[in-house]
Amino acid sequence: MGITDKLPLLNNKSKIVKMVGYVLYAFVILMIIGAMAPAPSAKDYSTQENVAENLLLDLDFDLGLDSAEVSIDTQEVTFNCITNHKDAPDALGQFGHFVTGALVVYSSLVDSTPEVGDLMIVAQEANQPTVTTMTCSKSRIKEVDTTSEDAMSELMAQVILTMKKVPA
Repeated sequence: MGITDKLPLLNNKSKIVKMVGYVLYAFVILMIIGAMAPAPSAKDYSTQENVAENLLLDLDFDLGLDSAEVSIDTQEVTFNCITNHKDAPDALGQFGHFVTGALVVYSSLVDSTPEVGDLMIVAQEANQPTVTTMTCSKSRIKEVDTTSEDAMSELMAQVILTMKKVPA
């Protein structure tokens, strides 16, 4: 008594019914194996997050940051930064420099990892009670020539116009 004796579609005398039985049982076995397999995990962006954090904090860029945390997924890229622009002699210029630097880092992320989401910049001045958020869509950063100072200035202004202040 073999396995075919216990499976009625394989034990049938008709060749067509047997063929349908083989296909159907193979499909059932594949479904069972698929149900037991682990779900695909989200892509690990930790390397890109570390590189982006290091770039944002790089002293050569001088973005005026005390800290930066980067979170990347396919829905959103978040730059969570603590700034120190308030007491700078040119605080507004320093803030614009920070936004432009963040956009350059985001542009390099989009170039190297095209599936990442839109940018959300969350900036909080050290020891202040409010948080500033700004956004930039991935489609917008892809349109801009990041080597053009004029194009980047225009984009920076557009991103600053998305600014919202919320309690920390």
